[in-house]
Amino acid sequence: MGFCVLCFRACRRDFCDVCEAGFLEAQLQGSRRFGKLHSTDVPILSSYAYRGVCRESILACKSQGFRRLGPALVRRSLTCESLQERLGQCDVIMPAPSSLWSRWRGSLDLAMMLAQGLADAAGLLVCPPPRSLSFRWYKQALRDHSQRRGVFRSHQKIYDASYFEPHTPTPLRSARLKVLIVDDVVTTGHTLSELAAFFKHVDFEFYTLASAVRPGKDHAC
Repeated sequence: MGFCVLCFRACRRDFCDVCEAGFLEAQLQGSRRFGKLHSTDVPILSSYAYRGVCRESILACKSQGFRRLGPALVRRSLTCESLQERLGQCDVIMPAPSSLWSRWRGSLDLAMMLAQGLADAAGLLVCPPPRSLSFRWYKQALRDHSQRRGVFRSHQKIYDASYFEPHTPTPLRSARLKVLIVDDVVTTGHTLSELAAFFKHVDFEFYTLASAVRPGKDHAC
């Protein structure tokens, strides 16, 4: 007998029955693809709505340092059939970059934990995002998401597919290099789309653990 990694009730799995029911309530039916980034036609796949137990788990992992929650969330995400399909098509995984504020606070990099867990499960390698102080600074400084569109690109050089070479197999699974960009929560999608815009001759898939986009809310996806 163990304990729930979130509420510490006695249970035999990662999450107790109460928390498990919360995840099922927040689960997007059929792993719904909820929109497209403004700079690409590729839709974002998200497993859960950012609410209830799902939101509580992500915040506890990122802000409170509940390290056991990270692997548990990875295992929970792997139950998504659409995600399994994407993992089978991609060559390399890249996490979305965290902000300087998050790193200064010492918060856990959940996007990196998620990317590493998915990569281990799929037998892929993780390629870290470009190290750019300006990217991470503007990610935090521009609180209004509408201000972020295009601003990262002016502070970042354009990379090409060779950036991923140390992390990709030979031969590739498809005609062109395909990268799965992973993040914990998506709101407007600007971080993902700006990151994808840095690279030439690369195809992208997008996966986020949870979506904070609400029906009827104006967003970039």
